[in-house]
Amino acid sequence: MVWVKKAISVITSACRLAPGMAIVLPMFIAGNVHAQQVHTYQAFMPGNSRAKTFSTFFPTASPTQIGGSRWVSPTLTIRANVTELATSTLNIGVELFSESRFSVSLPVSYNPWTFNSNKKIKHLAFQPEFRLWFGETFRGSFINVQSFVGVQLHYLYYNTGGIAIPFNMFPDSENTRYQGQGAGGGITYANQFGLGGRWRGEIGTTLVFSYLWYDSYECQTCGAFKGSGTRRYLGPGKSSLSIVYLTAIYALY
Repeated sequence: MVWVKKAISVITSACRLAPGMAIVLPMFIAGNVHAQQVHTYQAFMPGNSRAKTFSTFFPTASPTQIGGSRWVSPTLTIRANVTELATSTLNIGVELFSESRFSVSLPVSYNPWTFNSNKKIKHLAFQPEFRLWFGETFRGSFINVQSFVGVQLHYLYYNTGGIAIPFNMFPDSENTRYQGQGAGGGITYANQFGLGGRWRGEIGTTLVFSYLWYDSYECQTCGAFKGSGTRRYLGPGKSSLSIVYLTAIYALY
């Protein structure tokens, strides 16, 4: 408690020399709190020419405004791809935040359903992606849309048939069931914008290259085996209309 007594003595002595400091000093300190910087103050003791110094520290972190309504510093987001949900595919993803211009997205999608006439687009897919933002990550509003490019890898297990798959990924997919695996990579371009509060929207598309290996069967249930094969696909991949939510790991200012 010795330092407390010394601090009280310093303030009391300063106020005797200049009564106005009793008003100015709190205002001065408050102003420096707002500036959020480290400052060193000097106090002169009566009858002593040597300056006594003491320091105060305030955080220097710069908050980031998200969606135009809150000041937050996000560390990760949770997302769902609405276009995949529209095809009955369950999906979820997290995106890890970097204070620079980078983030890493880790989405997973899963479709376990079999429809009438043995139609199916069953699959389990993992698509990690490294993203480079054109500006600070997670900024943007309806007026200031934030863009990024991403480099992704993917792996999937699939069992699909009886449904026309676009871009000729598989031949005769309406009459043949394909079961196998695939792996590859791709390049993504997307825009993200604020929806208010912690909510954000994202629109993007991916150009992918995939190497697929499979067994093929007649499309009906327990259909006859037709053969095995491989296929290389280069073309549009997953298009996304996603809803993004900033998690509770944040700081309010």
